[in-house]
Amino acid sequence: MNEILEYDIPWFSLVIIVIISIIYIIILIAVLKSKMSSTKSKTGSAEIPNEIIQTIKSVAQTGDAELKDIPYQDKYQTRLESTIDSSLRDYKIDKNSFTNMKKYIETNVRYKRRCLLVEIKDNKITFTTPNREAKIWRRDGVDIRVFTFVRMINDLDQWCADNNLILPDCEFVIYVADTYAWEEVAKDLPWFIMTKPINRPGILIPDNSFISHGMSGDKGLNNIKSGQWMWDQILKKCKTLSYDKKDDMLYFKGANTGTYKFATRDYLSKYKWDIPVIIDLGTGREAMISWNKYMGLLNLPGNQPWSYRLKYLYLLKSSIVNVDVLLRYTDPSDEDRGDCLERWVQFFDPLFIPNRDYIQINQIYYDNPKLPRFNELRKESYDTLVDNIKSSYVKIKSKNTYAENAYKKISKLSTPRILQFLYVTIAKYAKLSK
Repeated sequence: MNEILEYDIPWFSLVIIVIISIIYIIILIAVLKSKMSSTKSKTGSAEIPNEIIQTIKSVAQTGDAELKDIPYQDKYQTRLESTIDSSLRDYKIDKNSFTNMKKYIETNVRYKRRCLLVEIKDNKITFTTPNREAKIWRRDGVDIRVFTFVRMINDLDQWCADNNLILPDCEFVIYVADTYAWEEVAKDLPWFIMTKPINRPGILIPDNSFISHGMSGDKGLNNIKSGQWMWDQILKKCKTLSYDKKDDMLYFKGANTGTYKFATRDYLSKYKWDIPVIIDLGTGREAMISWNKYMGLLNLPGNQPWSYRLKYLYLLKSSIVNVDVLLRYTDPSDEDRGDCLERWVQFFDPLFIPNRDYIQINQIYYDNPKLPRFNELRKESYDTLVDNIKSSYVKIKSKNTYAENAYKKISKLSTPRILQFLYVTIAKYAKLSK
């Protein structure tokens, strides 16, 4: 045994071993770097880039903004911006609002993850996320939508410079989640949000998907330069779509989400229809633009009673049947109906007239299993929903002007108009928060 251990290895063999070892180490390092890079591009574990927490020099002038020189002052834009004043009046906004929100955020893990703090002052914009070193989507992490809203504010800054407008000095908080601030203290604070029940307060702004999501479900946040929104690409694609030669069908494609809540998709997919309806909850992916071939498109609630997809459906030149969920907690025979939640709205909803630009259907959802007639009410709700979808099919067959009406409106919602909406919202908020 000792003779084997003490065997002399030729010098050239040592050289070969060293060279092989070096090559192995180089390959190993390359593989590790590749894995790290791949991991960072995934939603589940990407590190927050340093630029998310920084102060940048504003391209536009900052100070006290004036609204008299905004570029769009036509009826369309007036209608789009019609709810800004009323949403701001829902709150008591003053110089302490931002401080109070920061204090609340520090006490709540959920809000630490889902908030972006924006401070504009002296030609500088400061973005802050409470969880600076955490990983995205973990409980102590940061919601990836924060990145998109940083880009949105930077693009607004550039838009202001291009239009010789002053970006107002102010401080505000964007709540980037697709849920609502239900907590007792949180609901009284003036968050900038993407959606809300129409009978609840909230300062509506454009959602993140205008920038980051395409019609194929692709996410272009990391693939496009600032100022180039996915929405612009979608508008161009949909110009060539036709209103004609549609399949005689109401169609929905999506995941089977919301089964533990409204269960709308699951119920309708199992129903035995006597009209041409397809509710496809399969895992196969489809480009949304291919749905243009169907006469009618259903917009169904999932985990949330609103959807990002509605604006895309308006672009497809097919008639839209939109199902809104209305939450009830008492029996309809009860004189005291108590609290309830009405339909959810987004910033562009004032442009569209129900049953003229699209067909509106309400699904009553009784969110109270303790009601004596809970199962009966639940069945009645589903039966009514099915009947209304059948009626919608008949309406589309007899008077198919919904598609054209909706497309004409949504196709005018350009990125500059969206940015002006955001600008007016911030400018009016800034005056109240002085």
